[in-house]
Amino acid sequence: YAASLGDLQALATFTSRYMESVVENKSAGTRTVTRLTIKPPNRLLVEEDTPGIGLSARGYDGTTGWSTSEVEGYRELTALASMQGPIGTYYFSKENGRLLRVDGVATYGTHSSVPMQVEFSDFRLVDGVLFPFVITATNPAMRLVTTVTLLKHNIPVDDAIFRPRKDED
Repeated sequence: YAASLGDLQALATFTSRYMESVVENKSAGTRTVTRLTIKPPNRLLVEEDTPGIGLSARGYDGTTGWSTSEVEGYRELTALASMQGPIGTYYFSKENGRLLRVDGVATYGTHSSVPMQVEFSDFRLVDGVLFPFVITATNPAMRLVTTVTLLKHNIPVDDAIFRPRKDED
């Protein structure tokens, strides 16, 4: 699998990642434009614009996890992500070793979980490393198709963009 990603040494040199994508939820009739900025080792910003719902952002500045939206206002988060629980079943291509699909369970809160299937396709080489430009997540209630429209590495990123946006609630 590691060899299928391309130049792993290049991956280790990335000082930032900026990605724009469109997330379509056909069952809900929504189309969200998403911007993702990552700065290792531990800074993350996700900005989303969904017509009819509004703007939202969530991030982690290395110390504080936060979320703000036109609907819910500002909230401090105790955890942005967790690797706890069942990991899933991974499916790799026999021809090239690429990760094609993951079957698992998505957990929402403490009492709700649903089976989830995530498929990866339209692989493209960016700065020497292979990335899926289409990611399809399916569960019994919906199907989300994420299409990457822009992916850049090693762009200058000011740490200030990751700070909690308390003034925007």
